[in-house]
Amino acid sequence: MWIEIIREVTASCQFQPPATSSELADVEQALNLRLPSSLRTLLEETNGIYNTDTQYYEVWSAGEIGYRNQGLRDDSQLAEMYMSFESLLFFASPGVDGIQFAFPITASGTVRDKNIIVWYPIEDSRPVIAMSLKDFLIRWFKGDLVL
Repeated sequence: MWIEIIREVTASCQFQPPATSSELADVEQALNLRLPSSLRTLLEETNGIYNTDTQYYEVWSAGEIGYRNQGLRDDSQLAEMYMSFESLLFFASPGVDGIQFAFPITASGTVRDKNIIVWYPIEDSRPVIAMSLKDFLIRWFKGDLVL
């Protein structure tokens, strides 16, 4: 489903082999959360999306999601500069200025499966940029999202 959706809007993506259930469980355990169903099904279909035009991973692999989120949460210098990262699950970046895309996490620790946030580190702002992962991916690959 996800690969077909993306192929409808761009031909410049390479899709990685699916994430294993073990890889997904490792991320959930490391971050102490349950992945949102849309992100989980995407990773079960392709464990990362590489854009051949930008030569950049547009959506990270499960392992990269775990690594990057844990790194942001554990960095004491970042903790002094920014609001907590415990309320965001980062999954992608456009590769400029440290900007990253994320799902919001509620105070009870539930990752919401709607509303994609863009984090701008320069001003530490976190506005909603899309209403769902599907909306985000379609608009992102069409070039309709302006940062």
